[in-house]
Amino acid sequence: MVKRRKPEHLSRRFPYKYVGRPLVAHAKLTGEVVWAWNALQSQLAAAFAFLLDPSRIGLGFSIWAAIPSDRAQREVLVAAVKEALPARSKRRGRLLWAIEQAEKLAMHRNDVIHSWGGYYAGPGGMIPSNIGSPGARVGRLASVGTRSLMTALTGDLLQLSVYVARLALEDGRSDAKPIPQKPRLRTLHLKRSPARPDWWL
Repeated sequence: MVKRRKPEHLSRRFPYKYVGRPLVAHAKLTGEVVWAWNALQSQLAAAFAFLLDPSRIGLGFSIWAAIPSDRAQREVLVAAVKEALPARSKRRGRLLWAIEQAEKLAMHRNDVIHSWGGYYAGPGGMIPSNIGSPGARVGRLASVGTRSLMTALTGDLLQLSVYVARLALEDGRSDAKPIPQKPRLRTLHLKRSPARPDWWL
């Protein structure tokens, strides 16, 4: 009689013990990117709601929430800004600039969120895996290093979200606080090196 083997136990635990501290740091940084991105999208929603009808903020939020994607939400906001604000308005120009920067940062956010860090760590953090990820995405991550990218990206998203929040509430009063200077987005100026093929594990 053949002795039946016990079924393999499928773990529900994060594989920290196999990878160690680099994976702990990677998970933390990824969570910070997600939180900061959602903060920015929320402030863009506030800008849309205030432009639509400052006396009925809930109306703007409801319309925003019904739009199915982040990119489509930003496209609707661009249309609202152009319709609601005068062509030479500083607020208009600053909001359009902020939305454009959010669009640029979205690619890097997607690189982080939609890539698997695998089980290997290098000097720059977890080494991105090419399993299920486009080569261009893996190449961008490997050329910068996941740790540097996520640290810069989180800071950029937080600064941009505060900048948009101030613009959302700007009403042109003489006693209002001055709008902060445009943040310099470090993610867009990171030094890149050619991706090494042996990183694509």
